[in-house]
Amino acid sequence: MKSKLNIQTTSLEKFIKLLFNSFPFILMFHSFLLNLWVLTFIISSGTLIFIKKLKINFSTLNKIFIIFFIYIILVAVLNIKTTYINSWNDFEQFESINLYKSILLIKFCLIVLITNILLQNSIIKLKGLFICALVAISFVSFDIIFQYTFGVNITGREMWDGRNTGIFYPEAIAGAYIQKFSIIAIFAIYLLKVNYKKLRLLIPFIIIFLATGILLTHERMPFLLFIFSCCLIFIFVRKMRTMIISSLLFIGLIFTTLIKYDDSLRDKYILFYLLGKNMITLQETADKELRNELVKKKEKWLSNESSNNHLNVLLAAFDVWKIKPLTAHGIKSYRTLCHKSIGDKKNRKCSTHPHNYYLEILSELGLIGIILFTFIFIFLIKNFIEIFVKNKVYKKNNLENLIFLSLLISMIVSLWPIKITGSIFTTWNGTYYWFLISLFSSVQNNFKKKFI
Repeated sequence: MKSKLNIQTTSLEKFIKLLFNSFPFILMFHSFLLNLWVLTFIISSGTLIFIKKLKINFSTLNKIFIIFFIYIILVAVLNIKTTYINSWNDFEQFESINLYKSILLIKFCLIVLITNILLQNSIIKLKGLFICALVAISFVSFDIIFQYTFGVNITGREMWDGRNTGIFYPEAIAGAYIQKFSIIAIFAIYLLKVNYKKLRLLIPFIIIFLATGILLTHERMPFLLFIFSCCLIFIFVRKMRTMIISSLLFIGLIFTTLIKYDDSLRDKYILFYLLGKNMITLQETADKELRNELVKKKEKWLSNESSNNHLNVLLAAFDVWKIKPLTAHGIKSYRTLCHKSIGDKKNRKCSTHPHNYYLEILSELGLIGIILFTFIFIFLIKNFIEIFVKNKVYKKNNLENLIFLSLLISMIVSLWPIKITGSIFTTWNGTYYWFLISLFSSVQNNFKKKFI
């Protein structure tokens, strides 16, 4: 009987490892398959934890995770009878469906706790996940470059709305997908155990290859975040500085060449020149047609009618928050309260969410929600500093430290407040975000264990 149970347990462990490592591939697909992955991972891991009677580590950080998600449900309960006016001026009841969605967010908390337990007991390792991330985003990057070159991707799909979307058609998220896994993919090369000479060639090649893929998607924010990530690698990892400098120089060459000859790409990045005070001077621009084009684009961006002006959406989040500053009205309330809150104010625009994680939490969960969320960030940084100093991570660039630094850099970029983001409570963004937090917090809690 024991032998049969051990065989079943071993098979379950292998299945969980397979699920865990497949996450980068699962994120390529639609919400249904991703939700199915989350459900399967939670149920199978929970079953294994129960069978093996594994202990849950209730660290301070894990307690804050639990409190944060319980608070989300509590806010939904408190606002269950509140009536809103939606964007079509119809009445919409904030009833059981929103409470149901709030309860479902517990899945993110469970992912954090379960990953911690599995890593603590050496049931999962990070090596397989990192290599799968490298393979997955290399494939997507190749697909984007192929689509840009031949007009269709490898499955025969054309561009969508002037963007190269690759396998993600009709959603323009290919650049964001590559960027999300780019850092752990770059560091995954160290896990391939190639010699140093090959490493010095392979890492710059991968960095340039991924940067090109992101650039050709015409998604500006992922490209800027990728460059920011490379700068953080330069700061934290001394042994990679030469490789980073050479990669960035080559990326700069590719960028300037594409901007010069690709009109559609130049249109996407032109506002970054306009918003930089000293990056371009309209009066000194030799090409009159280009100068007139820049002026028109600047005026369009500054006008309230510009559909791409995220600043107005961000400002509207503060108006929604002011209605009920302490606790707000719960998740998904921004979209229903926005039109009512902005009234006739100029330079305001409504959307489905505020396009910034922090403003989304502030406007939908209030001051208490943003404080709890900030505490998570503070404890992650506190734990990092302790590990960074005690283990001299900045001096010893061994394999464990490099993997730890890759997760740190990914966390910094994900938590960076000054950027346009998706919604933190949606399936695609939320699952990635909390999965990444689960990895980083789990490695912190189990740093002395072998996690590769």
